Amino acid sequence: MMRCAGVAIAVVVCVSMTSLAYGDFTFVSQSVQQNFDGTTDFSITFNRVPDFTIVDTVGRQQSAFQFMIYGDVRYASIIRGPEIHLSGSMLRIRNGSGSSGDPGSGGWGTVITEVPWVLDDKTVTFSVQTSLLTTKFFTDGGFRYDVLATEYGASTRNLQGLSSVPEPSTFSLLGLGGLTLGFFCRRRIAWCFR
Repeated sequence: MMRCAGVAIAVVVCVSMTSLAYGDFTFVSQSVQQNFDGTTDFSITFNRVPDFTIVDTVGRQQSAFQFMIYGDVRYASIIRGPEIHLSGSMLRIRNGSGSSGDPGSGGWGTVITEVPWVLDDKTVTFSVQTSLLTTKFFTDGGFRYDVLATEYGASTRNLQGLSSVPEPSTFSLLGLGGLTLGFFCRRRIAWCFR
């Protein structure tokens, strides 16, 4: 009887340790903001400081993330956090279709570009030329994406989102209104003096 209880306790401890090792890493917030200059800023904050250098025996990173940008047919581009241990200071962005045959590609297409990224405590930030990501935009100019966090290849969180599009500032709207008013007043004055 004691032996069964000892085995049961050992199983519970092992299962508890496994659940702590896997599924503990996730993101707590993320944002995708398009800019007037044609770039898109990405930010993802995790529940703990990620370590992108530790890999398991089959090459999966301890901590990883991935943004999948929608296009006309499923994904247009994939921002590959799981390749950071291979590329170092650069973040690879791959074509969403096809297969590159590259062992680190995760089955995704060829590399479109690489961009620098910054880790500040628990937050990763980077910027990408929007035209490299997708050609499919909503009427407000935004695009749809999925974001995924993984720990040793196991998904810990998946979320779908829409990029934020900058709104014109109050001053630019006032300036545009003033120019329009000036244009119509000028035309009206010219018409009066005919």
